[in-house]
Amino acid sequence: MPRVSPEEKKDWRGIWVVGEVDGDALAPVTKQMLGATMALRESTGEDVELVLMGQDLLKAAEEGAKYGVARVYVADDEALEPYRTLTHAGVLTRLADQRKPSIMLLAATPEGRDLAPRVAARLGTGLTAHALDFKVDEEGRFVQACPGFSGNAMVDICCPEHRPQMVTVRPGAFTLADAPVEGATAEIVDVSGFVKDIEDPLTVLLRDVDPRAAQVDLPEARVIVAGGRGMKTKENFELLYELAELLGGSVAATRAACDEGWAPVYCQIGQTGITVQPKYYLAFGISGAVQHVAGVRGAEVIVAVNTDGRAPIFATADYGFVADAPAVARRLVADLKAKKEAAGQ
Repeated sequence: MPRVSPEEKKDWRGIWVVGEVDGDALAPVTKQMLGATMALRESTGEDVELVLMGQDLLKAAEEGAKYGVARVYVADDEALEPYRTLTHAGVLTRLADQRKPSIMLLAATPEGRDLAPRVAARLGTGLTAHALDFKVDEEGRFVQACPGFSGNAMVDICCPEHRPQMVTVRPGAFTLADAPVEGATAEIVDVSGFVKDIEDPLTVLLRDVDPRAAQVDLPEARVIVAGGRGMKTKENFELLYELAELLGGSVAATRAACDEGWAPVYCQIGQTGITVQPKYYLAFGISGAVQHVAGVRGAEVIVAVNTDGRAPIFATADYGFVADAPAVARRLVADLKAKKEAAGQ
């Protein structure tokens, strides 16, 4: 891994947010990263720039231009939709080689976690994964804070001798950027030409999307109904989907529940999943391992139901009930359905 000399570092300027798109709009995690990088702009004096790769990106690029970025790089080509590892990695690597950003942020989503290490390896630099915070210290180093030792400590990581300094940011770790800045404009730079001649043997023949996935936006959810191994069976876990629908919320799960096949992996909360900041977090049959609790510390109110009165979740919960989680979920579903029927809804 070649080092960058102090003189060469002067050539690497700019803070990049590698964005993701939801439909024709910026994904919430991209807005979170944009908001978080504005403090870096003040600390470093460097421009914040947005990178978008995909197809039909004009609306997303125009939206991004309103968030105070200096420019938006747009690679718009049918070869970039849907996401393909080698094609996206090739475009981003070529663009970084030419423009030389000092800092590059990607989301710790399935796409970002796949893309970031590929690009870091090609650029010969380091990568910090799943950052919960970052800053520029008094010595001018970009320092990222990540959970370590099974979530029992926060570890500061930096990459002072290489460029760009790359990090994946956990969805939900930061709040959304402020509303678009009034009068803000940005240069939109078409870099679609970087797609040319990239060889990618992969052909996407079919995309099989779980219909529930479109309804899950956990980092943005106001109410989250989460289940763990204490729900006992997949049939019992299905009660949480009913409860979430009645409460206008989303369903989440522990790693154990996902491993059992009761919930898909995109519902997993915790150190190896995603971080959330809901107003209400209802935890059914969750023991409260530190890896899981690390993902819900931003919740305003945590309500826990568990048969074990000594479960660690009760040390974190605002309200705790020592009871059978499936039984409580079943009773809540029945009561809420009865109230809706009585109200004629």
